[in-house]
Amino acid sequence: MPILIANFLTLFAFVIYKFLGNKELKISEPLKESNRNYLKREKWTIERCGRYWISFDLFFAIIGLV
Repeated sequence: MPILIANFLTLFAFVIYKFLGNKELKISEPLKESNRNYLKREKWTIERCGRYWISFDLFFAIIGLV
């Protein structure tokens, strides 16, 4: 039973992080490609990659718990 609860909590975290996190990323995305926004674009890309890796880890945690 504790494994089942852990699986549901991990699934819940995955759904929240994956889908609501993407909305947050779209809001913070820099609009134009210019020299001023280069650092913002770089930080945004790193944040986006980090979010996908965490989603990947949560997804495989769900598979492992099943």
